[in-house]
Amino acid sequence: ALLQERLGGTAPAQAHAIMPAPAGIPESLLKKRKTQEKLVAARKAAEAEAKKVNKAKRKDIFKRAEKYVAEYRTQRNDEVRLKREAKKAGNFYVPAENKI
Repeated sequence: ALLQERLGGTAPAQAHAIMPAPAGIPESLLKKRKTQEKLVAARKAAEAEAKKVNKAKRKDIFKRAEKYVAEYRTQRNDEVRLKREAKKAGNFYVPAENKI
């Protein structure tokens, strides 16, 4: 393919389709190159798919984390509100104990 590019100036994919294999290159080597090209293309496709899946997972994880942040913020604000209400009424607020 490299020799064909230098001689003809065509892209490697086009060189295989248009020009017959040169007589100096063994057929086994050509088969090996073709197999390697297929493997590389399959690997790139798999990587692109994995990247897409991982991006969706990261998005879900981020949304879940935002939900936890909102929940903890609400919980903290409720504690502050209850303390203020108790103090205003002249009482004490006793926070809930941790769950075991």
